[in-house]
Amino acid sequence: MIENVIRPLREAKALTQEDVARALGIDRQILAQVTSEIALDQEARKMRLGLADSEIAKRITSDPGFQTPAGPWASASVQKETR
Repeated sequence: MIENVIRPLREAKALTQEDVARALGIDRQILAQVTSEIALDQEARKMRLGLADSEIAKRITSDPGFQTPAGPWASASVQKETR
C-alpha cells in the first residue's frame, strides 16, 4: 500500500521525507492527535481532574520499579528516570 502512494511521487521527482509524510497522511494524523490531546487537557482542567504533587510523589515512591533489591525506595533511581 505504501509503495502505491510513494511510487507516483518517486517517478515525478525526488522524494523528501516531508513528501513521504504528507503522502501517507502523517501530518494530518499528528495534527488530529495533538488537537485531541489539547481538547482532553482542557476538559480535564475544566472538570478539575488531576493529582496533587504529593500524590504523584507517593505513587512514585511506592512503585516497585523504583525500589532497590533490598526494598527501600531508591531516590537515585527516580532522579535518573525523571531527567
